Amino acid sequence: MSAAATLHTNVTMKCPSCGSANVAKDALAHWDETTQSWEICGTYDNETCLDCEAEGDEFLLRVPAGTGKAASQSCRLSCSGGDQIDKEQSAPLHDQEN
Repeated sequence: MSAAATLHTNVTMKCPSCGSANVAKDALAHWDETTQSWEICGTYDNETCLDCEAEGDEFLLRVPAGTGKAASQSCRLSCSGGDQIDKEQSAPLHDQEN
């Protein structure tokens, strides 16, 4: 698989604490007078689970879409609140190796 194909792999974002995909990321939006709507112009590192309220910088698990995999107890290292995450899965997509 080429590097370009790797960057475009579909993923599901999962909370490492509860396994939920109901997650959000902090972002910056600006008002566009032409379209009369807010447009996203940037995102920040902070990610939050909207179900259990766990949060952290780039802490969500990136799971290949359609695999049905959830956060496992076996591949974890310490993060805020005593929760655990997998170091490779928590990396931004462009930093992950397949």
